[in-house]
Amino acid sequence: MLTKDEILSKSVLKRETVTVAELGGDVVVSEMSGAQRDAWEQTLSIRDKQGRLVNTRAKLVVATLVNEDGSRVFGDDDVDRVGGMPSGVLDRLCDVAQRLNRLRPEDVEDARKN
Repeated sequence: MLTKDEILSKSVLKRETVTVAELGGDVVVSEMSGAQRDAWEQTLSIRDKQGRLVNTRAKLVVATLVNEDGSRVFGDDDVDRVGGMPSGVLDRLCDVAQRLNRLRPEDVEDARKN
C-alpha cells in the first residue's frame, strides 16, 4: 500500500503546450489541483443580474494557463481582459483545459458511471 509521502510525491499535474498562432506563440495549459478546482468552481457561482454565468471560458483559461514553473500566468483580476480575447482562441484553450481536467460532458458521464 502506498504511503502518504509516496502518494503526495507522485501527484504531478498534467500539462500540455498549445500553439496559438493568433498570438504568435505557445502557452501551457495545466490540470488543476483539487484546491485549484474548488476555487475555480466557486467563481462559477458569480452570475449577472439575469442569473447567467459570466466569462466562464475566461475563468477556466485564467485558472489553467501556467508558466514553465507552474505558476499561473493570469490572476483572478485578469478575467475580464482574458474574456476580451478572440473566442476561437478561448475555445481552443478551454477544450484542452476541459480535457486535462475531465470537465467534458463525456468525462462527467464516465465519473457518474464509476
